[in-house]
Amino acid sequence: MKKHLILLACTLFFTSLLPAQPDDFPAVVVSSQGKVQYNSADKAVSFKITPGAVIKKTGALKIKGNGSAVVYCNGRLQQLKGKGTYALPEVFKGGLASLNFDPEFGKYVRASVEFAGGKQAGDGWGTVVTDPKKGGDGWGTVVTDPKKGGDGWGTVVTDPKKGGDGWGTVVTDPKKGGDGWGGEGVNIVPILPFGKLAPGVVQFVWSRPAGANSYQLEILDDDGKSLHSTTVADTFASVDLQKLNLTPNQIYSWKVSVPGNAKLESPLREFTISSPEAQVEATKRATTTSTYRDGSPALRGMMEAIALEKAEWYNAAGQQYETLLKQYPEDNMVRMMCSAFWMRYGLEPKAKAVITGK
Repeated sequence: MKKHLILLACTLFFTSLLPAQPDDFPAVVVSSQGKVQYNSADKAVSFKITPGAVIKKTGALKIKGNGSAVVYCNGRLQQLKGKGTYALPEVFKGGLASLNFDPEFGKYVRASVEFAGGKQAGDGWGTVVTDPKKGGDGWGTVVTDPKKGGDGWGTVVTDPKKGGDGWGTVVTDPKKGGDGWGGEGVNIVPILPFGKLAPGVVQFVWSRPAGANSYQLEILDDDGKSLHSTTVADTFASVDLQKLNLTPNQIYSWKVSVPGNAKLESPLREFTISSPEAQVEATKRATTTSTYRDGSPALRGMMEAIALEKAEWYNAAGQQYETLLKQYPEDNMVRMMCSAFWMRYGLEPKAKAVITGK
């Protein structure tokens, strides 16, 4: 399977050897526990911190008692623990970016905030991003057009075939469906699974088009031969892949059609079978840093999701985000990270639903 292209792919080995360079991007509170407060440098602005808060990096965080926070700033993640006032210019002064998983995770944090901020400014998805005016940093200009910011959000999903990632036919244009999937569209969009899967029971999920009362799910080998077929009345079906005796690392695909309507058929979604041990090993990449070990459960969950995504365990990553959203519905950082995940793979209606709650 061709390796997918994502905006966060970069040569971390070389960049991590250089001192972190300041830029115009603000600081982001990735997670917080206990009582944490933001104070602007001039003391004119002060508010309680919640995860996902975007703040001016010239300000300070005041932590009471046993509170803590993880902050992303100038390309670095920093843990702030225990009672005290932490001036961000001092916390992020100089230093080298680490060689562990933290810089990779930080890039996803930045991309998700840029994406959410760009959507907020562009088409009214919601107000998940902290109001920059309250932070006093004028952050809006950073994200007015994420495409120009070089983060790849537009080009990643407009035509994946040109990107060489092999998922080309998967990404359709939901806007042309006329509904963002709410049962009025003219296409069936396969959602999950794709990428690497462990053998066992897997739920296949797709969008609901107009005029469909039943669906036929087919699983195909790389020659297009049907290995499994089932008809269901809803937009999902569970299949025990273990019973299909699929060959590890071989490319398989699935599609959905509407019986009696030849025009209503989804494009193909591709997947391969790998081992549960390989999935566990992929997750371990995130668990080796002190940021993970000392972080909140929500932070650890997000780091695991990114590690899974980077290793092409997209189904597991998507399920991880869905679990996090249910466990931490008020965590804006989780919300932004989950929305950005769906958008990376062209599933804009799902990304929008995460942000707006609709």
